[in-house]
Order: sequence, then structure tokens, then C-alpha cells
Amino acid sequence: MTFRKVDLHVPFNERPCGIAKPVALINLSPGEIDCRLGIKFERMIDDLDDVDVAMIQCDNGKFIALHWYPRAPVKGTVLLVDEKSATLDQELASALDYLQLTKEDLLWSLDSHAGELGQGANS
Repeated sequence: MTFRKVDLHVPFNERPCGIAKPVALINLSPGEIDCRLGIKFERMIDDLDDVDVAMIQCDNGKFIALHWYPRAPVKGTVLLVDEKSATLDQELASALDYLQLTKEDLLWSLDSHAGELGQGANS
């Protein structure tokens, strides 16, 4: 499978907006994701800290983002989707399918029906 990574060095106003809703914490580091899926991360700085970021456009045209905070107290890569989506469970399922990941690869995921964090197999 070939992944199309979004260029993070384009002007801010040209990047896709709203890819900000965390729906899962993946139990893989950027290095592991790169080895397993060939997805490259780039180091950036946000309002919290240094963050390694990969933004991907899926085959269905939707964007997802992966964030890794090296100094976070809980290690894992955050999976983010469109914050305006009304079907977060479908967004999560679609992203996991596209990334060839399963629920067993997750530390937690957002259950959009209950609004609670669902526990993954590794928690």
C-alpha cells in the first residue's frame, strides 16, 4: 500500500483544517509506524511541546493526522480525524483500516456513541 503524506511545509492556510479530534492512541512510536507502514513523521512545535507529526490523505480523500509527543507521560501516537465529523466511530474504523491497524494496536479509542474512552487490548 502506498501512503500519500501531506506536505507539512505548505503555508498554514493551505493545510486541511479541522483534523484535530483525537479518536485513538496507537501503541506504536513513529519509528515503529515508519517500519511497519512506511509513514514518515516530521518534528514540529505546537502550543504544548515538540511533536512528531504525519498528516495523511486516505484513498477516500479524507485526512488523518498522527501526533507523537516525545515527552508525554503516556507513550503512544495520537490518531486525529476531522473534528466536525458526526460519525467518529466510522472515521476511526476507516482510519484503522487504511493504516492496516486493529483495535489490538490501540491503547485507547473514543467511543463516539457513549462519549467515553473505550479500552483497547493493551490497557
